[in-house]
Amino acid sequence: MSRDRTSLSRGFKGLLGVVFALVFALVFLLHFPVGLLKERLAATLPAPWVLDSLYGRVNDGCARLRLGDTPLHLRWQIDWFRVFSGRLPVRISADAGAVGHTEVKIRLKPSQLHVDSISFYWVNPLAHAGAFDESWAFLANTQQTLTVNELNAVVPWSQLWPTHLVGSASLTQVRLLGLALSHLSIVVEHADQISESGELKPLVVQLRADEVGWNMSGQLILMPDLGYRLNVELEAERAETRPDWAGFLMTPLSPTRSRYQASGNGLF
Repeated sequence: MSRDRTSLSRGFKGLLGVVFALVFALVFLLHFPVGLLKERLAATLPAPWVLDSLYGRVNDGCARLRLGDTPLHLRWQIDWFRVFSGRLPVRISADAGAVGHTEVKIRLKPSQLHVDSISFYWVNPLAHAGAFDESWAFLANTQQTLTVNELNAVVPWSQLWPTHLVGSASLTQVRLLGLALSHLSIVVEHADQISESGELKPLVVQLRADEVGWNMSGQLILMPDLGYRLNVELEAERAETRPDWAGFLMTPLSPTRSRYQASGNGLF
């Protein structure tokens, strides 16, 4: 009997030792000063990103970066006290002054990623495309403002495709390849992205623009394999009010109606 108690006591002490070691390792990792990693991260950061400074800890830190001539202040916070509850809340914010800002709140779980909210505001985001690839340099002369309003999603790690996605966005003051819009609304229509048989369903994004003398509506369908289908129709009150860019960007159906369709096997 005494031998059994001794073995049980040793086993319990061993378990406590393992738990203590894990907790110590976790605390050490989360409080590790990220500034010590600046040189290594700066060397591995893909162009055209430039890391100017990095400070704070793994669980609460900041970084100052540059994308071309645009400075970006990045901050992250990890609520590591909740890791033992099976979820790890993370908050990320990025501020580029008058150019834009982003705030992301997520929760990491063993089986899935919860995106609680994404708010995003950026002026002329396409203008930065040329910094990544010179073939997109012509976009530097375009104009648009992208705003994302409280998008939220659930993404299982096993499939990396959202089973739940709800949100809305808008493009305003758009000047792009001859196209001119004052406001384009973007809405993710379906919240349940998994069928009764367990198969992943495509995401459906509704597009809508109402301008003086004409309106435009469309649908973008995104497939789990990253295929897509885009169908957009424009209808003018009269032939004279149809925008000029519709004549060369869209297929005419009548003097007042035009359509644009596109599809592909890979969105990216």
